[in-house]
Amino acid sequence: MGGLICRCLLQNPEVASAEVRALVDKVFTYATPHNGIDVAGINVPQLLSLNDMDNFNRSTMGKYLKVPKDRVNTLGDSGFPPERLFCLIGTNSRDYAAAHGLSSFAVGSLSDGLVRIANAYVEGAPRAFVNRSHSGYFGIVNSEEGYQNMVRFLFGDTCATAQLEITALAFPPEVEAARKRGKNVESAYYIEATVAPRGAYTYELTARTQANQCAIRRGYEELFNADGSLRDDARAPVLFSVFLDSGKILAGSEIAFSVDLAVCNAGYQIDGALLLKHHIPAEYLFRNTLVLFAKPGSDGHWQLRYVWSDEHWAGGSKTAATPVADGTRIIGIRQHGAEVFAIPVRSDKGFAAELKISLAAWQ
Repeated sequence: MGGLICRCLLQNPEVASAEVRALVDKVFTYATPHNGIDVAGINVPQLLSLNDMDNFNRSTMGKYLKVPKDRVNTLGDSGFPPERLFCLIGTNSRDYAAAHGLSSFAVGSLSDGLVRIANAYVEGAPRAFVNRSHSGYFGIVNSEEGYQNMVRFLFGDTCATAQLEITALAFPPEVEAARKRGKNVESAYYIEATVAPRGAYTYELTARTQANQCAIRRGYEELFNADGSLRDDARAPVLFSVFLDSGKILAGSEIAFSVDLAVCNAGYQIDGALLLKHHIPAEYLFRNTLVLFAKPGSDGHWQLRYVWSDEHWAGGSKTAATPVADGTRIIGIRQHGAEVFAIPVRSDKGFAAELKISLAAWQ
């Protein structure tokens, strides 16, 4: 609720003057229902005024946030930059004990037990996914993950954003043979990304995984044409936007953080029939941990080096990432002065992609 109160101050000119709103530099929200609350797939009714529950009805929200009811998860015409509003999203619906568990049962999975993942962010804002429930012993507000994200967002000096551009997805031999015979092949993929800074033992900054029910899902047809060629409008997902602090460097002069990256198939269908005999649970097309080392160079440009930790020690020799021209157009989260680097991602199963890492000074 606090996040909606902050947004009301920023977005509703009847609540605060422009001078007051100008005093706000950044906003960090914990498990805020930025797009309202849905129960059993239905938005909380406007007539349900008990305990002010209608505050989470989109029509009511649109009135106090001064936006149309179908755009309540936007900052509207407030002028407040969405990149300066951070959304911490909980993914643990199982441990939310409110109302003797009835809330989490009614809201369902893909939530923190009260707020669905799809409703917990502002459009265009950076966000992190943590395996915490809405409140309670395993709640998001008193979590280490929340604290570590908050202090870096408020006081850190570096923003790192990543986008995965998949360029090749091979089918298993039997599925590929069926495709060549003219069979209709359908498939989808889960993309997982977990980010942690060097020295973290008890927390991660963000974790989008199947286990936490928040992995990124892409259908084959969203990436490739029927003949296997890459679509011109392929939907390349933004994996994360994390904030880092050079003041917390533990060794050397570079900010170091890891990205546990994985891509696996969610199932194959041939002419509408689910292919089970060759499905092996947890068989990944790609899985490895990337360790990144970043710092501003003496010429004012960023330097980025990396190592795949499944193949080499992180303290050994590192490869320089390749700068991308006009890179700020590629990454979804916009930062002034951002520089983008490309890292090739390959596997022997025919998976190929480029991981685009954007680095920017964060004021």
